[in-house]
Amino acid sequence: MIIRFIVGIAGLSSCTPNNTEIISIIVDVTEFDANEIEFEKDGIGSPNDLWSGSIVRYSTITDVDYNEQIELKIDPANELLSNKQNREAELTLFKVDLQNLKHQDTLEYSGSSIWLPLINELSYLAQDSTKPTTVYLISDLMEHSSLINFYDKRIIKTLERDPERIKTEFQSKILELKQISHLKLIVIHQPKNAKENGVFKLILNGVYKPIMHDLGIEISVQAKF
Repeated sequence: MIIRFIVGIAGLSSCTPNNTEIISIIVDVTEFDANEIEFEKDGIGSPNDLWSGSIVRYSTITDVDYNEQIELKIDPANELLSNKQNREAELTLFKVDLQNLKHQDTLEYSGSSIWLPLINELSYLAQDSTKPTTVYLISDLMEHSSLINFYDKRIIKTLERDPERIKTEFQSKILELKQISHLKLIVIHQPKNAKENGVFKLILNGVYKPIMHDLGIEISVQAKF
């Protein structure tokens, strides 16, 4: 009887789900108004169900290479051993914290450092390969930093004629980054006109897609969440 009791408890404990998803949101506030993000409405960051867990990381892109990183977390819970009302209350508080993540300021920025903050975040996320991970990069990809200036027409011409040369510049920042096959990168951007669309596609197809492919990262583009 004692053995059966121990086995029963072990069985219940093993039912605790290890269903935690990591969501990383990187917002280019030099180009995008973070106040437009509605986490609750867009369903970003909330657990898949009442008992699953979620880790949400939030950071911004400005004219510097390193910005504050905020992380919110709700652990998974065992449906058999947990109180439903308490869990619902815990989830409600988590969603309130999510909505308060948004960056608000009226600063003007002299540039956009996009690539280095992204690579730093990918390097951090690569440390945990046990959880499905999605990175949302909300940006037009118009790097304007010490790395490169895509507002320089000469750089865009080089990207058109010799994308490998520009790609090499970006690759120089990821020498220690290895395969990250558990991770997806979703670029969120809606070009305003045909010209902007053309430049965006040049950068995406000439730099981001081939490098992410080499790293084993699935990359896609959406106009919105």
